[in-house]
Amino acid sequence: MKEKIEASELIINSDGSIFHLHLRPEQLADKVILVGDPGRVALVASHFESRECEVESREFKTVTGTYKHKRITVLSTGIGCDNIDIVMNELDALANVDFITREIKEVKNAASSGSLWAMILEAIIWGLAALVTPCVFPMIPMTVSFFMKGSGSPTKGRDAYYKMVFTIIRDSGKIAGCNFWGWSGAGRPTDVQWLPGHDYLIDPPHEPQGWYSVYDEDMATIMVIREAVKQLKKK
Repeated sequence: MKEKIEASELIINSDGSIFHLHLRPEQLADKVILVGDPGRVALVASHFESRECEVESREFKTVTGTYKHKRITVLSTGIGCDNIDIVMNELDALANVDFITREIKEVKNAASSGSLWAMILEAIIWGLAALVTPCVFPMIPMTVSFFMKGSGSPTKGRDAYYKMVFTIIRDSGKIAGCNFWGWSGAGRPTDVQWLPGHDYLIDPPHEPQGWYSVYDEDMATIMVIREAVKQLKKK
């Protein structure tokens, strides 16, 4: 016999919805987009071809609809880690708990060692990929000289890095789009440390100027980005 989740651990409202989000299991799509600001929910949902439900409870606003014939839920978390914790826990319950019996649903193939190892391997791959993101890789000494550049410096290393990341995103099938870090345009670093009166660059003022900048003269990099945009649009 399966163990039931007590009412004190899972509060279900009288209308069959979960306590904070006020969503019923059937109102949740398999694909969920989380945003912070409730105002962004309407912005995302404006691209939906149709809407099947709209639910609002305090800072938690939800719209479920279809986009390109795919059922999607967009939901706001509000501000703060505590709010995100509430949202993730209640989404977990909506997807994985039978609200009538209060029992955890059986997940198909969950016991398959093959699928488990595939999931672990994917997690490891994405973890390694995170090491070469722009906010992390400067802490790895070998990559600093390979990637970082100033205005007028060769961009070969960075272009190879951008191509690698864009290819991973394009081929993943799980990411709808991305941005790069970042565009400094006609700005140029005056010194390693930013001071009032210097050009504004994409680089944070507390970090060496020019580390992440793509300039309007970096045509090779711009071509890489344009090609990536074309490829992602095809998706």
